[in-house]
Amino acid sequence: MIGSLSALFWGAAAGHETGEWAFLLQALLFPLPAALYMARREIVRAWAFVGVPLLLSLAAGQGFAEALVVTAAAFGGLAAGSGLAHGKRFGLILAEFTALVFGAGAAAVALEWDAWMGWAFRAKAAAAQDAEGGGEAAQAQADMVAWLHEHWASLGLGFLFSLVLLLGFGLLAMAAWMGNHQTDSGQRLRDVRPPDALVWAVIAAGFLWIADYQWPNELVRHISWNTLAGVTAVYWLNGLLILVHALCALRMRAAFRTLIVIGVLYFGMGSALSAAGLFDTWLGFRQRIDMAAARAQGSSPSD
Repeated sequence: MIGSLSALFWGAAAGHETGEWAFLLQALLFPLPAALYMARREIVRAWAFVGVPLLLSLAAGQGFAEALVVTAAAFGGLAAGSGLAHGKRFGLILAEFTALVFGAGAAAVALEWDAWMGWAFRAKAAAAQDAEGGGEAAQAQADMVAWLHEHWASLGLGFLFSLVLLLGFGLLAMAAWMGNHQTDSGQRLRDVRPPDALVWAVIAAGFLWIADYQWPNELVRHISWNTLAGVTAVYWLNGLLILVHALCALRMRAAFRTLIVIGVLYFGMGSALSAAGLFDTWLGFRQRIDMAAARAQGSSPSD
C-alpha cells in the first residue's frame, strides 16, 4: 500500500504545475496549526487557519473543488484539536477527521472527474519518462504507476481514503505530542485500533471481488477494489501500531524503535502489517503482548 502510494505520488510530481503544488501544500500545512490552537482553546487563531487557506484558494483562482478540499482539511484540523481539548478517544478523533476530509475529497473527485483521471495519466507519463534513463528500480516504479493508471477508476478513491487516513494519523500524532494531550480514558496513541465490525466490510468486498472475477462487472469492480484498498490501509496502520506496541513492551529506546519501524517499512513488509492488523480482530495481539510482558516481569498485567 505505502509503496503504491509513494510510486504514484512521486511519479506525478514532475507532472504537477505550480498551482497544483500550491493546492497540495495548502491542504497539508494548515490543518496542524488549526488543530494545535484549537487544542489550546485559542479559538480565534484556530479559525484563522481555516479562513486563510480559503482566501488563498480564492485569490489563486482555484476552483470550487480545490477550495472545498482545502477548507475541509482545515476544518478537520479544527475538529481534531477540539477532540484533543475535550479528551476524546484518539480513534474517534481520527475517524471524524478521515470522514470529513475524505467526504470532501470524494465530492471534489465527482466534480472534477476528468482532472482526477488526468492526474493519474500525468503520473504515468512522468514515471515512464524517468524510466527511460533509469535502471530496474525506475522501470519497476513506472510499471506500477502504469498499472495503477489503468485501474485508477477502481482504486483511486480507496487510495484517496488511505492517504487521508495516514495524513490524519500523522496530524493527530504530532498534535498530541506537541500539546502533550491524553484522552479521558488514558488511551495511548498506539492503542488505536479499528472496530471489530469493520471485518464485515472486508468480507463483503471479498465476495464482490469474487463475483466480479466470475461475472465481470465494472460497477462491482469499482466498489470492491476501492473498499479493499481502503480497509487495507486501516489494517496496515493497525499492524504498524501493534508493532510499536510490542517494541514499547520490550522497553526499547525510542531510537531503536524508530530504526526497526523504518526497516520494516523500507523492506516492504506492508502485507505482513496488514495481515497482523486484520487478524488482531480475533487474536487480540496487544493483550497477548501485555500478558507476555507482565509474565516476563513477574507481575500481573494491568487493566
